[in-house]
Amino acid sequence: MGKCTNVRLIVNLYFMLTFVGFIIAVMYISDTRQVKESFPGLFLRKIQAYRDIFALKYTPCPRPKSKLVFIKTYKTASTTVSAMLMRYGYYNNLSFVLPLKSPFFSRVKPFNRNMMKEAVPPLPSSNGSYDVHAIHVPFNKSEFAAVIHNATYVTIIRHPVSQFESTFGFYKAATRIKSLRIDAMNSSRDPLSVFLLDPKRYYNTLRGTLKTVLRNRQIFDFGLETKDFDNDTKVGQRIDAAAKEFDLVMISEYFDESLLLLRRLLCWEFDDILYISQNKRPGQLRFSLDDWKSKQILEWNKADYKLYKHFNTTFWRKVAEYGSGFQDDLRKLRHMLDEVRSDCLDEGRHKIAYQHRRNVTMLKKNATSRCKIMNWDADVGTTVLRKRQMKNNSSSGL
Repeated sequence: MGKCTNVRLIVNLYFMLTFVGFIIAVMYISDTRQVKESFPGLFLRKIQAYRDIFALKYTPCPRPKSKLVFIKTYKTASTTVSAMLMRYGYYNNLSFVLPLKSPFFSRVKPFNRNMMKEAVPPLPSSNGSYDVHAIHVPFNKSEFAAVIHNATYVTIIRHPVSQFESTFGFYKAATRIKSLRIDAMNSSRDPLSVFLLDPKRYYNTLRGTLKTVLRNRQIFDFGLETKDFDNDTKVGQRIDAAAKEFDLVMISEYFDESLLLLRRLLCWEFDDILYISQNKRPGQLRFSLDDWKSKQILEWNKADYKLYKHFNTTFWRKVAEYGSGFQDDLRKLRHMLDEVRSDCLDEGRHKIAYQHRRNVTMLKKNATSRCKIMNWDADVGTTVLRKRQMKNNSSSGL
C-alpha cells in the first residue's frame, strides 16, 4: 500500500512540474508584452499562442536554403528583392545564373537551358552547379529545374492598377508613343487617360520592349503567351499551374509581410531580409489615378487581375499559417529596417539615374561597407557577381 502511495505521489509530482514548466515555456516563447489581464485570460491567450507557434503545419527546416529561382517581374519591387538575394549570395559564396554581358537573357523568350551557352560559369567551389537565378526572363520551370536542381521557386506581383501606372510612367510611354504624344497634346486629358480611351489602337503600333510591358506583363512572366491573354481557359490553366510551380508568390503592397514569409520558407535570418528600396520613379513620371482609369486598366490587364486575385488569397492563407508570432516578427523587422535607414541613408539627398527614370537615395558620407553592399541595386549586384565568377574561374584555370 505504501509503495502505491509513493508511486502516486511521484506521478502527481511529475505531472505538476510538467504543467508548471509548460506554463513558463508558453509565457516565455510567446508574446512578452506587459498586459494587465486576469490569470485565466492570460493563461488562455498563452495557450492559444503556444498552439499557433507550434502548429504541425510549420516544421522548421534544418538549414538555410540556398537553391533559389526568383522570377524578377516588372515594376513590382522585384529589383529590391533581387538586390537582397544577390547580397545574400555574395556573402555566402553562391553561384548565380547570369549572362556573360547582358543584364538579362531575354525579355520575351521563356528561359531555356540553351541560354546557358552564353552564361557566366559558376564558382569553382560550386562543382559546376548553379545556386540562384534572380534576373529578368519569362518563367519555364522545367528548364530552370535542369539548371538549378531542387530549387525553391519565388516571385512577386503587384496590383495591376498600380503596376500598370508605374510601367506606363517608368518606360515613358507618354513620350515614346508618337501618336499618343500628339493626341495628348491636342486633348485636355493626360496621356494615360488618352491611352486608356483606346489602348488597342496604340498597343498595336508598338514593337520591342515597350510592347512587352504594356499589357498583362505579370502573367506573361509567369509563362502565358500573348495570344492567350483573352482566352479565359488558358489564363486559368496558367494560374493553376503556377500555384503548383511556385513555393511563394509575394505581394508588392505587403512587402515586409512577404519578406517574413520568404524568411521562413528559406530558413534565413532577419539580417538576410533587410533592404534599401531601389528603383523609385521621380514625380514627373507618375500619373494620378481615379475610378475610371482604374477600371480601364483592369479591363486592359484582365489576365493580370485574375492572377493577382488568386495569389492575394493564397498569400493571406500563408500569413494565417505563420501563427500569432507574425505581428511580433513584423514589428521586429520594421524596427531593424528603421535602424538601417538611420545608419545608412542620407534621406535628404538623392541622385537621378537611369535616363532620369530613377531617384536613388544617397548613403551617408561615413556609410559602412555593409551599408554600401545593402544599397546595391540589381545592376550593381549583377556586375559584382559576374566579375567574381569570371575572376575565380580565370584564376582556377577554367
